[in-house]
Amino acid sequence: MDRKEAIFKMRDQGWTYQAIANLIGISRQRVHQILNGNEKYRTSKNKRWRERYRYARIKGFTSQEATNLKSRSKKIIDQLAVERSSKE
Repeated sequence: MDRKEAIFKMRDQGWTYQAIANLIGISRQRVHQILNGNEKYRTSKNKRWRERYRYARIKGFTSQEATNLKSRSKKIIDQLAVERSSKE
């Protein structure tokens, strides 16, 4: 039985998220994500952040600036790039 199956079985037996988390060695929130089918959340979020980081680098931002902008939308990155170029 893999970890995910064990989590579902424990929950069906009435275990709390916290009790499952303590036994398995993960966070209560991670148990919640697994039980609610949101395990791909981190992967998709990281993928979006990588895409925005690359986009910001293409627009001429430094590595540190791109890291700070990775949670912003491409539209905002474009606006900041235009403002930045007008100042130079």
